[in-house]
Amino acid sequence: DVPAWEQKLRAKAPPDDRFKNATGGSQVYVEETTINDEVVSTFSKETDVEVPKLSDELAGCNDFVDEARMLAESTFPFAAEDLIIKAKAWLARAAEGDYDAKEMSSEFEFAGPVVGPLSKEAFLTAIASFELKEGIPDLCGNLYHFRVDPFEPDRVWFTTRPSGTHTGTLAGTFEATGLQIQGTPQTCSLRFDVDGNVLEYTIGYPMDRRVGNTGGLGGVFGIFYAIGKPLPFPEANPWKMSKRYRFFQFLGKLRS
Repeated sequence: DVPAWEQKLRAKAPPDDRFKNATGGSQVYVEETTINDEVVSTFSKETDVEVPKLSDELAGCNDFVDEARMLAESTFPFAAEDLIIKAKAWLARAAEGDYDAKEMSSEFEFAGPVVGPLSKEAFLTAIASFELKEGIPDLCGNLYHFRVDPFEPDRVWFTTRPSGTHTGTLAGTFEATGLQIQGTPQTCSLRFDVDGNVLEYTIGYPMDRRVGNTGGLGGVFGIFYAIGKPLPFPEANPWKMSKRYRFFQFLGKLRS
């Protein structure tokens, strides 16, 4: 049986032909809907704004992937819109600390830029130890830009800009500082197996290290940095140019 909240999401999902490609069509925008007291980003509605058509020269450029065709030809048992719904449902529960191991594949892996891959058991132990909701009760992932990868039709990509205020004890050690956290935009993803279980979870890949107050760091590394408690190793601190790289740039300036 399909849960009521999922039926509502499906009812708002437009048919595939409403997602126009770059050759022309109607502009779209994303709206938000509250379901079970949770704000869920739904699929977009059409507006009357027309997208200008590309020139024949640009439209014929092989650099642009025909995403609609590739997804239509996919043999993965879940359609793109269904996979996005599954991803949002899993993430909504995860945001409350509810990681259902039964919905995670026995081959589950978690990976970040410098963390992992971790097994299901290792991930669940690690994420619980941070006590994120205790330390940052208003922590919000601010998730958006959900899309299925046409090259990996079992994978849903999305973007996050986490925010919150450190008003509690974080990781059982770091007392409240009252500092706000504004994360850098980060690329994340969920991959599913053919049974619909989460096979892979990747988070914390910064898209622009200049944004926010987390030192350009993603995941929990960025959170600890924002509250003034960076973890004591280079990978958990903002990027610094190496001496060799500085020397390389110095030589480049001499030659210019």
